[in-house]
Amino acid sequence: MRPNGNTPVCLGPTTRLLLKVDPNYVPQSQRNLDHLSLLLETPGDISEVVEYVRAHGGEPFDGPRDMGRDFRQFRVLDPDGNEIEIRVKERTRRQ
Repeated sequence: MRPNGNTPVCLGPTTRLLLKVDPNYVPQSQRNLDHLSLLLETPGDISEVVEYVRAHGGEPFDGPRDMGRDFRQFRVLDPDGNEIEIRVKERTRRQ
């Protein structure tokens, strides 16, 4: 466990599960999963990912917003109501 109480579990060279310890955490639902975070690298920008998600029935919320270091993110609910955080590492500079 790290000093902040989080424990990363590596599931492969590019996959990590972060276990968070928070004694004051109160779940907002009865789900076992708080959220799933995906990191995408794209030669374009996050607007293309947002358009793709909308074209397939998702409605992004909480963004897109800048996370610093060329990362932007938004969230979307999957068909079961699980929260998916999509982080995009943009390779091109936004104008």
